Amino acid sequence: MSPVDSGDDIFILSSGLGAKALNQDESKLLFFENEPLNLVEVDLNDLKLVRKTPFQKEGPNEVGGPYRVRFQLGPEGDLFISGNNTQGIFNTNGEMAESLQVVPEGIDPKLANNLHGPMSISKTNWVLQSLILRFRPLKKR
Repeated sequence: MSPVDSGDDIFILSSGLGAKALNQDESKLLFFENEPLNLVEVDLNDLKLVRKTPFQKEGPNEVGGPYRVRFQLGPEGDLFISGNNTQGIFNTNGEMAESLQVVPEGIDPKLANNLHGPMSISKTNWVLQSLILRFRPLKKR
């Protein structure tokens, strides 16, 4: 196994690779570093760091907190990112192209923020699939 050349940078892997993906031809590995929140792109043919791109934890292009970021690479190289409070399509420069925040109809909007579920995008096109789960506090006995 050969080491990956990170140039003048270092890889911050204190939490392991976490969420990761390969591009279509499997020549590049993408993963998120947690602190700071960076998308890391590694060329697997040359075994070297291509770039690190900072992503926002808060703000107009937020992906949520660093430890719950899940993502999938779309067919055109865009990212579907599902964070603590955000779901959306992002480009690899950290900009949200489209918000996919789901707010179910027919329930109190305050409760909608407590709905979390695994979300994924089909590999062939942008079709969102999800189950909605609601976490409830445990009742005292």
